Amino acid sequence: MAKVVTQGKGGKMERLYEYFIGPLFRNRVAAIVEACVSMQDDLEGEKRALTKHWAEHERRLVGTIPPNIGLALVFFRVFRRVQVHVGAQLGVSDTIRRTRVLRPGLGPF
Repeated sequence: MAKVVTQGKGGKMERLYEYFIGPLFRNRVAAIVEACVSMQDDLEGEKRALTKHWAEHERRLVGTIPPNIGLALVFFRVFRRVQVHVGAQLGVSDTIRRTRVLRPGLGPF
């Protein structure tokens, strides 16, 4: 019985060895490797595109923040001068004017 089991093993090993060194196995492995390399190339290309896109957005954002902050400060200063001027004409004290301009928790406006 032991001889029957070992006799079949040699033929199976030879067929398996022939499969591994043959073109069918080589072609299958090459197809898998090619698919993986292609996916990696696509991923790297997408990463480059997104990095470029994010850099452009960041450049535009950084370029717009300082002018907008400056504009908001100008509006606040003009608003404050108008309130002080109107308050002075109405005889409102400086403490009341400050309370109206800088409401707690609501910001300057």
